[in-house]
Amino acid sequence: DQIWVRHYDGPAHGYDAGQAIAVDADGNAYVTGNHTIATGLECVTLKYSAAGDLLWTASFNGPDASGGVFISIALDDTASAYVTGFVFSGGAGDSATVKYDTNGIEQWAQLYDGPGHSSDGAYAIAVDNNHNVAIAGYSIGAGTDYDYTTIKYVETATPTPTPTVTPSVTPTPTPAPTATPTPRPAPSPRPRPTPRPRP
Repeated sequence: DQIWVRHYDGPAHGYDAGQAIAVDADGNAYVTGNHTIATGLECVTLKYSAAGDLLWTASFNGPDASGGVFISIALDDTASAYVTGFVFSGGAGDSATVKYDTNGIEQWAQLYDGPGHSSDGAYAIAVDNNHNVAIAGYSIGAGTDYDYTTIKYVETATPTPTPTVTPSVTPTPTPAPTATPTPRPAPSPRPRPTPRPRP
């Protein structure tokens, strides 16, 4: 049974298309693709609640600010969304991979420019249990035309500095003074009177 239908119209009311979808454990739907802005296509990701309410939209544009398209999406166990596709860069295209948290806040973005510095893009994405990301797509090689391109990104947390323990000075207990006995003069015998002889 059809539960709901939702339409999304981008800012310029042009060519807007969802390219891929993923659903989290709570039934929220994450859709990625493109919408049209004044300068052309732009990558966009949407999140709908299980009831079909639009919770957020997140846009991404490449270095040329001239657009791109996300083609694939995957979710991790915390419902963060990973999307991939291509953006225009330097007159050609680069593979683009972006991570959004469950609230639609961009966590990181990675672009890949292949050896031919020409057209690069990604069609598929997967996330492992450690939140490492693999994408698959294409790049123009150095004299080899279009080649398979597979990339793995490893998520590394910013290390938290380990606090250095500052040694605290523990006072050394001062031993209690021991009383030194004052020498007393040895008693000298008292002279006794010698009895006088009686007549």
